[in-house]
Amino acid sequence: MATPTVVRVSKTEACATVDATMDRMEVPLQLLADGGTPVSWTDDYRDGAKTFHKVGREGPGTVGYFAEGLGKDLDRLVTALDKEQTGAAKAIGDVVTNRVRNLKNACQRD
Repeated sequence: MATPTVVRVSKTEACATVDATMDRMEVPLQLLADGGTPVSWTDDYRDGAKTFHKVGREGPGTVGYFAEGLGKDLDRLVTALDKEQTGAAKAIGDVVTNRVRNLKNACQRD
């Protein structure tokens, strides 16, 4: 089986995808930052994770690194919410909030 080719994108393209995804996820991400565990937003977190994994694979340097990490954190959050593990979801929510901040900062740096 052939190894899939990873198509690299520029930082500008990766950050545009990150910004658009963050805009779509603004409300659920804010609820997490406020300490909530909004189960009703699970599909949004799941979809966001897929996008961040893609940016992680294709994006350059720290943008790719933080995007992949955010994708993994959102996967863990979805699992915790699906299993109704409120304590774990809140703890993961704190990690997600920090990762979002780091990713935004990575996109703003030259």
